[in-house]
Amino acid sequence: MPTLGPARKSAPERYPRLRLAIILIWAVFAAFSIYTMFEDPPIDALCAVAIATMALLPGYLWADGRVRGLPILPIHILTLLWTYALPLVAGHPEIAFYDVEDIGAATACVLLYAILASAVWAVISVIPAPKRFRFRVLPMDRGFAFFTLAIFAGGVFTALAIDQLIEVDPGVYGIVRSIALTLATIATFMLSIRLGRGELSIRQRTLFLLAMLFFVVIQLATLYLVGSIVTLASALIGFTIGSRRVPWVTVVLVVLIFGFLHNGKYAMRERYWTEGQETAAKTWQIPGFFAEWIADGVRALGTGREGLGDVPIFQRVSLMHLLLLAQRSAPSAVPFLGGETYAIIPRLLVPRIFDPDKPDSHQGTAILNMQFGLQNAEDVQGTTIGWGQLNEGYANFGLAGVAGVAVFLGILFGFVGRLTAGAPVMSLESMIGVTFCAVALQTEFTMAVFATVLFQSMVVLALIVPFLELRRADELA
Repeated sequence: MPTLGPARKSAPERYPRLRLAIILIWAVFAAFSIYTMFEDPPIDALCAVAIATMALLPGYLWADGRVRGLPILPIHILTLLWTYALPLVAGHPEIAFYDVEDIGAATACVLLYAILASAVWAVISVIPAPKRFRFRVLPMDRGFAFFTLAIFAGGVFTALAIDQLIEVDPGVYGIVRSIALTLATIATFMLSIRLGRGELSIRQRTLFLLAMLFFVVIQLATLYLVGSIVTLASALIGFTIGSRRVPWVTVVLVVLIFGFLHNGKYAMRERYWTEGQETAAKTWQIPGFFAEWIADGVRALGTGREGLGDVPIFQRVSLMHLLLLAQRSAPSAVPFLGGETYAIIPRLLVPRIFDPDKPDSHQGTAILNMQFGLQNAEDVQGTTIGWGQLNEGYANFGLAGVAGVAVFLGILFGFVGRLTAGAPVMSLESMIGVTFCAVALQTEFTMAVFATVLFQSMVVLALIVPFLELRRADELA
């Protein structure tokens, strides 16, 4: 049964060009790792290659047709490539303080996580699903209009927020923000799949790309890159799934652009964020704002500016140094948290309109940073250092926590991926699946943020259900 295709019996769908791309990525990474052995300890390269192999294996199994449905778990495990493997061979300065035993223990922890999650996912995903005879779907033309407007609305909402033109109760604001940004993310992923499959006309492609460009530019005006990175990553993954190939030119271009913007963002923040106020450019200032940003990026490249702007983007996405810190510190220097970051989750699922004093969803991140001495109570009010769910699991319960998180995510992603197998591209099942894909891509989420975002997203999808049409599977074939 083809992925995201009509519900009819057929041979497993394979993606030969994706399989080749995965093999090439592994070969290039391995070659780079071997090259670094001339200057760095060989153990770093060997551990990096081991992690990279497990990071790419689930994606290869999916591309080979071994597992059907959307590749939610493969997307999540793929992030280990740049968060844990790459820092070992790319000269991350904090990793240099750890010895061979530390590196080996951290690598074993990452491999335990990847192997357990992948094994559980694979077992669940291959269990035959009951045959579906009906699906709730958005008709193609109506669905295109709805999703394009959703992307545009996400940009308009963000623009109104940074222009400070929205004055509503914080609880209501949070609900509206969740609806707008969740729909925009789902819409980007869904339309990117259709774009990759060649199902959009020239007019539709133009409107979709313009709406997405508007959304990304407005997100960049906040001086936070993560929102626009996730949007474009969702689009690229969706296109890859739909087209069965990796758009290498676009991927390289996006990486270069964001690497350049990363270099200049610190000077921009110093200029726009004053006295603790994280202000952003007003929409009418955006042309001049980006001209300044480009100039700052050029200066940062040309002068080797010292400070935060010198931190390469691969160091900013690294999570390996945090795992090493947690393993060295706990439980000898500081105790395990014993589930403290998980205990806040039930309260986070209550809308703020009903619980105005509920904790922020990033409180778990703040607890982790204070526990391991990275920030104090004042620091966490302004910035966050993301830990990710693997590191959070270790910080709470050691290896048992890592194994527990791996099994939980393997089960969750396995069942949701199984739900999408054979589902039409505009069906409710596919919308649920792409929501999980977008969340699986987020490398720094703690479980509290993960649960909050998914819960809000499911509520938003529930609001869409009345607008879907119930269609027979044979009508969609």
